[in-house]
Amino acid sequence: MPLVGGAVVFFLLRPTPPPVPPPPTKVEVLRPAVAQALVEAALFEKGISRQRISISPGRLKVSLPNGVGPAEVISFLRGRLAAVDARIKLSVRTAEQGTWVEVWSGGSKSLTLFLYRPRVQPPQISVVVDDLGLDLKAADAIMEAGEPLTLSLLPFRPHTREVAERAHRRGFEVMIHLPMEPRGYPLRDPGKGALLVSMEREEIRRAVRKLLQDVPYARGANNHMGSRFMEDPEKVAVVMEELRKRGLFFLDSLTTPHSQGLSLAQKMGLAAIGRDVFLDNDQDEEAFLKQWRVLLRRARRRGRAVGICHPYPSTIRALREALHTLDGVELVPLSWIVKGTTG
Repeated sequence: MPLVGGAVVFFLLRPTPPPVPPPPTKVEVLRPAVAQALVEAALFEKGISRQRISISPGRLKVSLPNGVGPAEVISFLRGRLAAVDARIKLSVRTAEQGTWVEVWSGGSKSLTLFLYRPRVQPPQISVVVDDLGLDLKAADAIMEAGEPLTLSLLPFRPHTREVAERAHRRGFEVMIHLPMEPRGYPLRDPGKGALLVSMEREEIRRAVRKLLQDVPYARGANNHMGSRFMEDPEKVAVVMEELRKRGLFFLDSLTTPHSQGLSLAQKMGLAAIGRDVFLDNDQDEEAFLKQWRVLLRRARRRGRAVGICHPYPSTIRALREALHTLDGVELVPLSWIVKGTTG
């Protein structure tokens, strides 16, 4: 009996545990303004410009460019919204006119998107900025333009990986600038890890793999120099094969009129395109703006055009001005034009 009494006293005197909170019965609703801000940020990161987004209360109407399908945009949105809150869900309904996407949270609809492809697309240009990775300040100055420029990074440079990380976080498309043997080598040096005509096929294959590994987030590649290497079909084919294996596209910088890049890429089923205009062969702002007008005229005539430039101080200054004089031409990531070209 004393044992039983002691047990009773123990249970009466022990501290009472805190009450267990009831399970949540309702998920917090995502406010429409917040949903709109999140979706707009994701669309901008995807490269879709403000000009393609019409805003009305509770709804965004998004004009899709050639080369970017609704499934790709929806998948990207899902990933970005889930990173904010895994409870945010999307419902999708496809119609003849386009695709309706509803953003839901807590049993309530926060936002509706309508994704469609217009009958007439504006002419498009892509601007690829080469030779990045040497100078952080120059790379930051390029990115501060705030437009969907495409950044091509040289491997094995002091800031290559850091620039790639910064570019990726800010939504810029990244490419790898593959160093290749030029005419006049070795007096003209393409840099560390360069692909040389004297290399055997397997040696080129290993070199390409190392180059690709040094540039994270790369969607495609273009040649740095290479006026001699790009004329050798046997050597170029090895490079194209390695790019194709990884699902990368190729931009032929056309540093030689006898380049084998585009013809071999087409034969091998690799997405590829050629450069139209070098914007800054002359490191002068007026010369850049003159070439910029050539690029725009070519885009209006053919529907698309690709320009290449470099992070020279004169180019950075001219580029800031040029990006405000698109005159109805749309600046897009290079992958969009490559997809639109290859179908």
